[in-house]
Amino acid sequence: MARKKKVSKYVELFDETLKLVNKQDKPTLLLQACCAPCSSAVLELLSEHFKITLFFNGHNIYPYAEYEKRLTEVKRLVEIAIHDFNAEIDLVVINPQIDDYTNKLAFGKDMKENSVRCQVCYSMRLKETLDYAKAHHFDYVTTVMTISRQKCSEKINTVAEKLMNLYPDLTYVYSDFKKRGGNTRSSELCKEYNLYQQQYCGCLYSLEDKIRRDKEKEIDE
Repeated sequence: MARKKKVSKYVELFDETLKLVNKQDKPTLLLQACCAPCSSAVLELLSEHFKITLFFNGHNIYPYAEYEKRLTEVKRLVEIAIHDFNAEIDLVVINPQIDDYTNKLAFGKDMKENSVRCQVCYSMRLKETLDYAKAHHFDYVTTVMTISRQKCSEKINTVAEKLMNLYPDLTYVYSDFKKRGGNTRSSELCKEYNLYQQQYCGCLYSLEDKIRRDKEKEIDE
């Protein structure tokens, strides 16, 4: 007999949150976004339950040309979500501080993804998201980042949980969006709408890590 797969605790917490949401009178949700591919399936899922404001604070995206490319696709995805997902959605774009973020993450320039460097990045961008949610009185707040196969959902949720101690009046939606086929659905939507899919997470150091790995593959071949 096949063993029943254990459900992620963050999937269970997400389900519990949705039980409290009145779909007839949708509450507001501030949704931190890093790119169109990660946002696509999450928007499709959450638009049924919330009035969404997509919060694009891509300070970590290097170089600026890459930032502009990802922002263009996020804007296009918002239009898709309005027309095809029947989403009630707005977009807030924070002026990027790419050089400042690059310097703040320099301590981990030789670290790989999901390292302490990444957790510091999650923390900075999530704190900015929570500050905005508090200032603008959102009912709920969360991030799309847990849909990525390359990111550890537990680490992202743990960072959020620690930050939430500073925001007792906010409600955070814990998640593991990659589960239940979320990542597969994201890939399907990227293909359907021809969304630009980046080849590295975002910061200068993740780009340099990708370049190193590509060179290693060339040597092995």
